Amino acid sequence: MDVTLFQYKTPRNSVPVVGYYQIAGYRVKGDPYYKPEFVLGDMYSASETAKNVYLRFDVYYQNIEFISTANKDQIMVKEPGNLDSFLIYKKEDKMIKEDIRMVYAPLIGAPGKCYYGCLYKGSKYSVYKKLTAELVAPIDRTGRPDDRVFERQTEYWYVTESTKEYKKVTGTVAAVKKEFKDIKDVSEVVKAGNMFKNGDAAMIRVFAYLNE
Repeated sequence: MDVTLFQYKTPRNSVPVVGYYQIAGYRVKGDPYYKPEFVLGDMYSASETAKNVYLRFDVYYQNIEFISTANKDQIMVKEPGNLDSFLIYKKEDKMIKEDIRMVYAPLIGAPGKCYYGCLYKGSKYSVYKKLTAELVAPIDRTGRPDDRVFERQTEYWYVTESTKEYKKVTGTVAAVKKEFKDIKDVSEVVKAGNMFKNGDAAMIRVFAYLNE
């Protein structure tokens, strides 16, 4: 896919991307990153390990960008599959409340050429989150017809450990209750307010309960 970035400003640790992307005929504003600033983390592959590097996760293309200590003005890119996994360190001032480890989907039997983060690993069921982004029309619709913005999304996927079958579940109270109604009544462990405030924590509680 042809991608051009106009007015690109090489980021330091605290400088985000500015300007527009040209993607598939659209002029896209915003940024496709989990966090636009570079943060410390580790990268792992079968052939190399890099620790304490500044990186950021492009959730649209599923690329990992990083800054080499040998050339701090150049952004290097690892495309999907170049890494087995990567770790983003906890950094509360950037709203990263826990370390985040992302694993390449084929290595865990999950669908797609993308990365999944394990929220809870159980003997019966495990749950993962997948970070993605889509191109959507701006809400105000006052710009050009080809204007788009990045809309970042979190998908939740669970796997039945006995069959290794993955299935996506919508992160709402109603969807979670319906999905597991034949296994357990999860009404007491998932609440609407908690799901809205912290979907990850709510999913962890649900799957801990399902594994009891």
